[in-house]
Amino acid sequence: MAIHYDLFACTPLLLTVSVMLARHYGEQGEQDEHPFVALLKVPPLWAAIAGVILNLAGVPIPAWIEGFLEKIAPSVAPLMLIALGMGLRWDTLKSRQMLLLWPVLVIQLLAMPLLALGIATVGGLEPRLVAAITLEAAMPSMVLGVVLCDRYRLDPALYAGAVTLSTVLSLLTLPLWLQWLL
Repeated sequence: MAIHYDLFACTPLLLTVSVMLARHYGEQGEQDEHPFVALLKVPPLWAAIAGVILNLAGVPIPAWIEGFLEKIAPSVAPLMLIALGMGLRWDTLKSRQMLLLWPVLVIQLLAMPLLALGIATVGGLEPRLVAAITLEAAMPSMVLGVVLCDRYRLDPALYAGAVTLSTVLSLLTLPLWLQWLL
């Protein structure tokens, strides 16, 4: 369930809406270029589309590619955490910046799980799927957003603060969601 949620809900939003918003509010890229043309220049979007098409077509992963991916996969999380740590500025966690972060935290840790819970419940899903979807929606902010902030010259330090705080607070909120759902 977690892979499906990330691949078919979060990733498409990240690679479309988030890229367009970052491009609009950021400083990089040709501003007269159509947003969808700019979107088509995002390599992870093509990788995700190719992966889904190959999977649906039943094309097996060649052993050498699978072996290579298995070797590099363990490096993804540490590299993302290094990028997050390098982007974090402690002054981001001060009072003025916190006013900007609280709405993000409320949306990420409270509003999104409530929205997912409502949609999954109205959709008539079985209780275990409702719980899984709600818990996925209650996860902290995605670290990959730091890359978008950096690429489009937004505020990676502020975003890194949001990821850090949402991760710390999720240590409290996720058990509460789990207890409520089960």
